[in-house]
Amino acid sequence: MTGDLPDLLAKRAELSPAKVALEEVATGRTRSYAEPDARAALAAAAMAKRGVGAGDRVAVLSRNRIELFELLFGCARVGPVLVPLTWGMPPADLAGLIRDAEPRLLFHDIVDAQT
Repeated sequence: MTGDLPDLLAKRAELSPAKVALEEVATGRTRSYAEPDARAALAAAAMAKRGVGAGDRVAVLSRNRIELFELLFGCARVGPVLVPLTWGMPPADLAGLIRDAEPRLLFHDIVDAQT
């Protein structure tokens, strides 16, 4: 984790790894504390491998999903600023935001056009 802040997710995963940490209301999916901790570590490693570091920007175009929070914790471990983008925004508007933010990486999920 960057700076002097403790990694609260890692600590919680150590204390109660099997306890439910996150739940998606829309789908009912849940993750224990150990799962997002491990996935945040994977996200942090993937970003670091691609040269992402403190002060860089990482954009994410996603609905509110568990993976969004795992990416947020991954960013906290490597130091980039997470730039959330609104998935329902028109492409031309998104393009302007992306140009302005100049993200080093863009994460996205595939959204069904009919939902």
